Amino acid sequence: MYSLNESELSILLVEPSSVQLKIIMRELQQAGVTKIDGVHDGAQAIEAMQKYPPDLVISAMYLPDMTATELLSSIRSIDNLENTHFMLISSESNIDALEPLR
Repeated sequence: MYSLNESELSILLVEPSSVQLKIIMRELQQAGVTKIDGVHDGAQAIEAMQKYPPDLVISAMYLPDMTATELLSSIRSIDNLENTHFMLISSESNIDALEPLR
């Protein structure tokens, strides 16, 4: 199995809040991640991914134009992106909302 260390990892961070986006990006940089792009909504995420596919997408649950569930579904429907790793960052605790992301 091939693995990447933090400095080789490319991450797309999808977070509507500019403040939270900056905080998360700073924490990732402190952890050694140097290739981080940040966007504020699902449409921007899909556009960015089609240009430069990331190793990992980290997303908030609720975006201005869709939910993380809808974003993940869109990603899975694009041929060269269907196996992209996805991580949710959310305080959502409703199992029904979270189950489709598993």
